[in-house]
Amino acid sequence: MKPLGALLVFWVAAASAQNPPPLSVYQYRPYAEQMVEYYAAQHCIPADMVRAVIRVESNWNPAAVSRAGAIGMMQLMPGTARLLQVNHPFWIYQNIAGGTAYLAYLYHRFGLDWRLALAAYNAGPAVVEKRGLRYSSPGVFAYVSRVLAEYRRLLQMKGQNR
Repeated sequence: MKPLGALLVFWVAAASAQNPPPLSVYQYRPYAEQMVEYYAAQHCIPADMVRAVIRVESNWNPAAVSRAGAIGMMQLMPGTARLLQVNHPFWIYQNIAGGTAYLAYLYHRFGLDWRLALAAYNAGPAVVEKRGLRYSSPGVFAYVSRVLAEYRRLLQMKGQNR
């Protein structure tokens, strides 16, 4: 009877590891913050810019899915996730790792211009290369404005805490 009990405990533990219960924001936010700090430093971009993108894209919801099909905290499109080798876009560390790498890539691709990098993150780099920010849709312009406003807000909060 003991081996059967041990097998049952092992099976229940394995099943719950595959389908963990949903987490509240208070449980995963500290972990997500650590991932933001780590991957932003790894890619030499401001962690607060990554935080601003996450806030605007998903409001820190790792289970977010947009109508267009973007997934996770940083709202990676499935094709982009595949290119970035993000196999599990709902996993916080993979989503932030991929999204931060992509954001850093766009920042350098568009001449260290955050406005163009953010527009490309939202609409795709081909659209921004073709039209630039001036000719982007009102939705893209609003997105860039919201992210930059959030970034400024985060910087101001740091200044007040000194």
